[in-house]
Amino acid sequence: MDNLGVEITSVQLPAGSIVIKYANGATETMPNTCATYEMMHEKWIIPLPPFITDKFKIQMRDITLCCINQNHKCECAAKDFFSSPNEEQVMKFFKYMRSRHLTLPAEKAKWN
Repeated sequence: MDNLGVEITSVQLPAGSIVIKYANGATETMPNTCATYEMMHEKWIIPLPPFITDKFKIQMRDITLCCINQNHKCECAAKDFFSSPNEEQVMKFFKYMRSRHLTLPAEKAKWN
């Protein structure tokens, strides 16, 4: 979730962790826990709540309910999503969430 202006080159999901590698050579390692989901929620979901056209609505819902209600089922679903062998989808998720603030206003305008 760091290096916002730098492209993500790969995502690895070793047991209990999310490892993001960036084009500038930087590596970020986060635990696959509710604390990480809370950071995602604060950074991406609170400022721009889920919209009908969002690609990852289910994951955003799971993250939100895990943070707000400590919903165990949603926490397990989020942990499953951010676990191997789902690296490709997790990379798409991070790329989408990082660029969502640019695309969402145009999507909202289509629905008004």
